[in-house]
Amino acid sequence: MRHADEFHQVVPFETGDRLLLLDFTEKNQELNAEIIENTNLFIRYINSKLESAGAKYGIGGFDEHRTIYSRSKIFGPSPTTTPKAEDAAKAPSRWEGDEVLESLVEEETTGYRYADPSLYSLLKEFSLRHRSDPIQAEEVLWNLLKSKQLEGYKFRRQYIIDRFIADFVCLKQKLVIEIDGLIHQLPENKTSDHERAKAMNYLGFEVIRFSNEKVLNETGEVLKEILYDLKKQQEKKSFSDLSSPTGGQEAGAGAEPRRLHLGIDIWGKPHTKVMAPMDALVHSFAFNNAFGDYGATIILTHNLQGETFYTLYGHLSLNSIKNIQEGDRIKKGDVFAEFGIPFENGQWPPHLHFQVIMNMEGKKGDYPGVCKFSERERYLSNCPDPDLILQMMQYASKQ
Repeated sequence: MRHADEFHQVVPFETGDRLLLLDFTEKNQELNAEIIENTNLFIRYINSKLESAGAKYGIGGFDEHRTIYSRSKIFGPSPTTTPKAEDAAKAPSRWEGDEVLESLVEEETTGYRYADPSLYSLLKEFSLRHRSDPIQAEEVLWNLLKSKQLEGYKFRRQYIIDRFIADFVCLKQKLVIEIDGLIHQLPENKTSDHERAKAMNYLGFEVIRFSNEKVLNETGEVLKEILYDLKKQQEKKSFSDLSSPTGGQEAGAGAEPRRLHLGIDIWGKPHTKVMAPMDALVHSFAFNNAFGDYGATIILTHNLQGETFYTLYGHLSLNSIKNIQEGDRIKKGDVFAEFGIPFENGQWPPHLHFQVIMNMEGKKGDYPGVCKFSERERYLSNCPDPDLILQMMQYASKQ
């Protein structure tokens, strides 16, 4: 490519660094269903491959027909991710978690999946302290919600979301319950409550509030309202699933799944720096938080000799999207993002999905990084080889 020398490196890399070519197709017999579906085991697999090869990064994936996307329903049906009808009631939820969790990653990330990472340790202390000494209304309501007593819905208490601690939350239905005393009637506290709700809404949570008095004196009515909102959230989620590009017909039995990878993945250490390959504007960003999705995502707009194109950066940290705005200018070589960890990157081992896109097709904050094999020609015409910018594949070798 005649412009290759014009691009800055996207991740810190020296020509003497070892790059391990990773294969995630059906040829890789080491990747069984147990590893693919368990984030903790997947992380261990990646780390062991890099360590044994003495490699700084694992790399590869462009135009690769991958088996690993069977781990998430957003890529379509799979025998390893779709439970049989008779087993569906017993299928564990990755989003709720149980009191005893089999996966170390789930155990470590359940508590801070939606938290501001920089404040998590501090807020956790407050959360545990308040959990051990609740106000009367909270204790009454918790005794009615815990252990899935309310029609099987699982709740957590004193749960950290963004920089706040929610009184109660049902993660599966993304419903937050707040209990308010008289102090919440003060104007300054009403403003604070509004900011709390706004932050939680941004992460997809619905917030409902009850006064201490209502919880204590109209407990039955409170439970009815909570149950109504839970079912309303469930209906919204079902409608969203059917309306999404991966829902509806594609999710049906026999539908063609998405397995063809359109970017290059660079697997490495958490918080690895990500730099702009050339001058750019922030096109859009989003927190694509479904299991197996991009997680925190940034898309940049570039112009090269009058031609506009875009670069997508998936599986980033939440800090990467915390203080940016659409239209922000980023200079060539600027560090603007970093690799995320599972709770913020879609539940993947730390890595960067880097993709070049010629036409965003009206999308913002997201663009398919994987397509159906039958749509290969169309998508590859719009998503050229990212190594034209990275210039890293020439240094990659198998173990």
